[in-house]
Amino acid sequence: MLYQALTGRLPFRGRFFEIMTRKQTREPIQAREINPDIPRDLNDLCTKLLRRQPETRPGGHEILRALGVRNSSNLVPGPCPEPSKIHSLDVSGSWPNWNDAFRATREGQTVTVYLHGNSGMGKSTLVRTFLDQVKAKTRNAVVLQGRCYERESVPYKGLDGVVDSLSKHLASMRRAKAESLMPRNRSALARVFPVMLQVDAIFDARPNQPETIDLFTMRRQAFGALREILTRLAGQKPLVIYIDDLQWADADSIFLLEDLCSPRMRRRCC
Repeated sequence: MLYQALTGRLPFRGRFFEIMTRKQTREPIQAREINPDIPRDLNDLCTKLLRRQPETRPGGHEILRALGVRNSSNLVPGPCPEPSKIHSLDVSGSWPNWNDAFRATREGQTVTVYLHGNSGMGKSTLVRTFLDQVKAKTRNAVVLQGRCYERESVPYKGLDGVVDSLSKHLASMRRAKAESLMPRNRSALARVFPVMLQVDAIFDARPNQPETIDLFTMRRQAFGALREILTRLAGQKPLVIYIDDLQWADADSIFLLEDLCSPRMRRRCC
């Protein structure tokens, strides 16, 4: 936000996966190189705040000192802001109430939460505790979970576990109930995610003749089909999608996540 206020642009540009890659491998152009009128001390503060390693960024008191506040011990933090559509949370600092974010999804919002922090700080345990609370306190809540592995090489590995969890949930439903959630292009969905064939409503709908559509069209149809199922499911029950270690996701998974997180996807907490 500071960088954008000083320069009129974001530190990195491009599609979602391109921005994520550049954040991990490059330093942004310093603000003064874009706007030479920026005071040097403010430029230096902005540069430090954009360091790739969170532990090397200045803390609250250091930021206040850089801004000329000499005595920050008596400052009282303001109230936590209302949850917005996207939260980026660091386990080492304060963060919004997840229950508020979850309630927002019950009111028709799409809420995406990115939880980050150093390895071993307990991020996964924190999320599992929250998900256990959701299951215990929310009737009929559906939790779809997945995980990315650094050395795993499977298509759409960022969503592989989530789709597997979804297929098991659909397979456990009564046929008529599962049929009400089915998308138009269920055959394309099964081609991209074969695990969905364990759902009878999808297995029985396989075309008798081989499909001749190109791979790009098939992928687009599969993305749309997955979005349809999740949207309909979330319209009936509270839905939470959790992906652990998302930093190891492949580019195709990021494209799919971008599609799922578009405004067309409603009533979801991820």
